[in-house]
Amino acid sequence: MPELNNTTNRDFLVLPAGGNEPVIMGARIGAGVHDEIGSAGGRVIMPVVGRQAAVLRDEFGNRPEIARRILLDPTAGEILSPLLASQGDFAKHLGVIGTQQEEISANLSGHYGAGRTHTLHTLDGQPVDMPTDHIREVIVTGGRANLDRPDTRRHFAFPVLLSELIRQAQEDGLPFDGSDLKATRAIMKAAESTYTTTFIPLVNTLSYRALPENSVLSSNPGKARKHARELFSQLIANQPTDGKVVFAPPLKEALPPIDHDELLQDIPSIYAMLSGTGRGSEHVIETALGTIAKNGGLGILTNPWSELEGATKISPRVLTDPRVIAILSRAGWGTGWIAQNTATPWFVLPAEPGDDPEILYNNKVIERLGIGRVVKPGELTPKKLLQAVATHRPYMEEYRDLMRLHFGNGGNGIAFVAKSIAKSCLVRNSVTTSGS
Repeated sequence: MPELNNTTNRDFLVLPAGGNEPVIMGARIGAGVHDEIGSAGGRVIMPVVGRQAAVLRDEFGNRPEIARRILLDPTAGEILSPLLASQGDFAKHLGVIGTQQEEISANLSGHYGAGRTHTLHTLDGQPVDMPTDHIREVIVTGGRANLDRPDTRRHFAFPVLLSELIRQAQEDGLPFDGSDLKATRAIMKAAESTYTTTFIPLVNTLSYRALPENSVLSSNPGKARKHARELFSQLIANQPTDGKVVFAPPLKEALPPIDHDELLQDIPSIYAMLSGTGRGSEHVIETALGTIAKNGGLGILTNPWSELEGATKISPRVLTDPRVIAILSRAGWGTGWIAQNTATPWFVLPAEPGDDPEILYNNKVIERLGIGRVVKPGELTPKKLLQAVATHRPYMEEYRDLMRLHFGNGGNGIAFVAKSIAKSCLVRNSVTTSGS
């Protein structure tokens, strides 16, 4: 069985949060680093559970140059599963981190300990012997476990550090167990202190703190764009400048279009993006879509793996089509980054009782920036939706343009992060080589 064809023995381990987007994001960053440094980069090792392997195949199956570099590790996925599976229930998740994170991290570190070799499989099913000594970089896309390997470096890329999210929840007196919050924050502060680099999107979960609370949106497109420029300036001016965080564009590149004319009606459509965390918001989205369908006049689209009745199942790449005028989802940034890069107004569900505070704070960001609004399931009629789209689209378009101008790379956060990590890898290679 072949070993990795990697001249510098440098592979990338991804430690994702629960859900689909952190897994996709980690794989894309790892593949992007390899594209930047060529033979100095190796494979991307992906712990997977549930349908995550299928999600990766759907995402990269038609891109063999990426698919052959991704190695699936279901054993590591099983080790991490208590942390991943609990992310749909924040109170439970806090308890799992507080009572099991140390043991899970130890088991993960044993699995990837020095001197071991695992037989893993590429996305297209080819077996590969993977020596654990080749793992030199860890890409943390929201993962809670810690790898105890002093010879590795850790790069964090996610909308918020969990310790900061918990600190804000504590300040706001959110109804979670105080001892769980305190214990979890201490555990995550220790893990976060090991990160070599921390990448957080410029528009992130806690951005609402830099924005005015009662800003009135304009329905005039010209005034809306001017207002968006003012809010964007405030966002930049009020971000921390302590050098600990590298701010990035949206952590999902603009999606290439696909041939979808046979699936898409020639009418305005709304895309229902379902969550990968298993939070169970599908019934709420069904209620909202039912109101729209009953009134008629709009097409309803959704994920290919969705079980929503009466919706056309199609890839999110359809969002590049101008006939898709809005997105309906929970307020997760995987969807939000697509919305930003396609300038598609974003309608989100209210936070549920006991929900992850991230959803509550994301909703505040969305409304204060004017990129969308929080909607109750029964109030989203076609007429109200079209009126809201007309208000929010100029804001979305202006932020997209400003983000691309500010970062100068087309607003592609994946490429931004990958290029930064690649540069540090090449510097590390040079230092190691010169010192050997």
